Amino acid sequence: MSIGWHWGASGGMQTSRGFAIMPAVILAALTLAGVAGFLRAQQAVTGNLWGVPVDDAYIHFQFARNLATGHGFAFNPDQAVPGSTSPLWVILLAAAYKVGIPLWLAAKVFGTLFLGIAALLVWRIALRLGLAVPVALAAGALTALDGRLLWAAPSGMEVTLFAALCLAAFLVRLDVTARSTPAGGSEREGPTDAAATRRGLLLVALLSGLATLTRPEGLLLFVVIMADVVWRCRPRTGSLAGAVILYLALVAPYAAFSLATSGHILPTTFYAKSRGIGPDTLSLAVQYVAVLAYYGLLTNPPALIVAPIGAFALWRMRGEARALVAWPVLLLVFQAVLSPLLYHFGRYAMPLQPFFALWAVTGLARLTRTPTKGQTWRGALPSLALVVVGVLTLGTWAGAYARSVYEINTMQVGIGKWVRDHVPAGAPIALNDIGAITYIGGHPAIDVVGLVSPAFISLQRETPASRAERDVFAALRRQGARYLIIFPAWYPQLAAQPGLHKVYSVTIRHPIVVGAPTMVVYKMPL
Repeated sequence: MSIGWHWGASGGMQTSRGFAIMPAVILAALTLAGVAGFLRAQQAVTGNLWGVPVDDAYIHFQFARNLATGHGFAFNPDQAVPGSTSPLWVILLAAAYKVGIPLWLAAKVFGTLFLGIAALLVWRIALRLGLAVPVALAAGALTALDGRLLWAAPSGMEVTLFAALCLAAFLVRLDVTARSTPAGGSEREGPTDAAATRRGLLLVALLSGLATLTRPEGLLLFVVIMADVVWRCRPRTGSLAGAVILYLALVAPYAAFSLATSGHILPTTFYAKSRGIGPDTLSLAVQYVAVLAYYGLLTNPPALIVAPIGAFALWRMRGEARALVAWPVLLLVFQAVLSPLLYHFGRYAMPLQPFFALWAVTGLARLTRTPTKGQTWRGALPSLALVVVGVLTLGTWAGAYARSVYEINTMQVGIGKWVRDHVPAGAPIALNDIGAITYIGGHPAIDVVGLVSPAFISLQRETPASRAERDVFAALRRQGARYLIIFPAWYPQLAAQPGLHKVYSVTIRHPIVVGAPTMVVYKMPL
């Protein structure tokens, strides 16, 4: 398959060993420079480098610290719960903590590393699609210098790990059908390539399994890729069965752990944040897509405009390229319908940014194709111009990142320090943002949202809301909560329950990542 320009069949830069190293160096340098710029903005605004821009990162830190110190996969020590949608990320952080690396540092290093890997994988996939070397390099640069991904890389979250695993699975998928496919035909496995196909399918299963242990949406990734392989390659039953067995062997242990501890096969966080189908599903889905498009305009307006053209071009190419379109579209539909969560600048859709970068450069290659091989770099100028436009928006995203860290440090970290210094040792606290306050405060947590206290998921969904909040309050008293720390704007009737006494609060004007301007600490009635 071919889009745009190539070097000649004799090899040239695309296949030379030297150029195989140069893109890695260039993309690594761009990634490090981008992250360094964001950390510099953080240092300028907050005066520190250890902070993170999202409270959920501290949830991972809490799980990782308990796991590394022998207290099990638990949020509250020795109370097993599947309260993380990313057990693989927790394990990576726990391993770093075990050897003495601070969790905040490990998270930032891992996030940066996987962003660099994702950028390199985008470059490799672009070459496999037939894009010219500089155009493919532009796709990698778009990923390395994507404002939202640079926000995510040092955020303490698993975003770039999931993106890298998804891209790696697709690259292996492309290599499974590296042979030319007859026009209009489907590729069938022959005796000479059966072993290679089997190895490729096992590697796809491995990467998809690891992706699922990073985000539950990895299940959809595995289904999309395997359906594409079955449709295109007609692999032998044994090869297909082996891949499915390997995938299940990877994901089944955490599913079994979830089932044993919560009664559900998915993490409790999935059930706490997902929505059922209802009368407002369509409107929320449209709003979700519209806001993500707005974030795309803030990140790279020209790329957002040409990306649909590239997606259409990839789809028309047929073959394995279609899966590169199907996966982002299906994941967006899944999120929009079942979990249209827009906080943290659309964090759950951020792993799709590298795929949109591929769409964008493909669209430009289709629009500006030139047959002159000697004009490869000149023909790549439009794609390189996309990179320049993206760089021009990085100041906005770096400022948003620094502001996000400031808000978390001021509110959740600040209240966590207050809890550590003022709440009696061992006293349980109830709260709706469980990350930093528990990690720093050092007290047993009761989660009114239900991420790590599953019983509260059903209580929160009771109707009417007044009944739900009365029942939540009664449950908190039964469980011995001594303090309640919530956003009153989220839970007005819970905050109005008799006997609550306001003892501390933090207010942030015009917040961009914390859930509401004011968080209040209430002392519970005895």
